[in-house]
Amino acid sequence: MAYARWNCDGSDVYVYETDAAYVCEDCCEQPTPRAMVAHLFAHRRKGDSVPGEAVDRLLNEAHAGHRPGKGCKCRNCRRGEELATELGARLRAQALAQLAADRVISAPSANPSD
Repeated sequence: MAYARWNCDGSDVYVYETDAAYVCEDCCEQPTPRAMVAHLFAHRRKGDSVPGEAVDRLLNEAHAGHRPGKGCKCRNCRRGEELATELGARLRAQALAQLAADRVISAPSANPSD
């Protein structure tokens, strides 16, 4: 499954999952979705375009305990999907705050309706 593809949605990265790892094409392999998110943030710090949807999907899989080739523990569980969505939103907010602290992006608004 591809999380981001070159030139789709302005992406400068091509990220996909194999049976053994998460792969950033022509760059590296990461063992977990959380490790790939950290890697993608490094790409953003270098100025590369990384679609937010790719980060969101990887964060949701990180919460659900997904490992390459193993499947997601929460995939067919309605509450699992709700928890993954809730945690994904919290992790994304934390990641955005960290990017702002690293001065990669502007600080996120405290008011979610902004």
